[in-house]
Amino acid sequence: MKITAIAAVGRNWELGRNNDLIWKMPEDMRHFKQTTEHHAVLMGRKTYESIGKPLPNRRNYILASGGSIFTTEWNRVGSIEVALENAERSMVDHLFVIGGAQVYKQVIESALCHEIILTYIHDTAADADTFFPTWTASPITSMSTANR
Repeated sequence: MKITAIAAVGRNWELGRNNDLIWKMPEDMRHFKQTTEHHAVLMGRKTYESIGKPLPNRRNYILASGGSIFTTEWNRVGSIEVALENAERSMVDHLFVIGGAQVYKQVIESALCHEIILTYIHDTAADADTFFPTWTASPITSMSTANR
């Protein structure tokens, strides 16, 4: 199973503010939808709460404490390992990590991530409170960026 982190970041690796995206860019949202649709997505509880519902046409894994719950629309999992085990049992071929910052950090630092897709926004947000993690050595095989 391929694991890809996907995010939009500002000049200082900003991701969000007050549990929401900083930039609302229709073009980037279309890119996100086209890229992740018909695949699985893994997100943290806060990211899920900011979206407010499972993403349609995707298998949704929500990382949250309190044990695992599996439904037809979404799966709450207590760890990334449980998400990966369930995804493999469900024959998921591609899992997209869609946030938040701690989930990105865990998959990148644990060498689980094969690819990173970033939309690079040529702007800064002084009041950002959530940032994409930096990394040094990693077995990431490819990284692509789009400038917006």
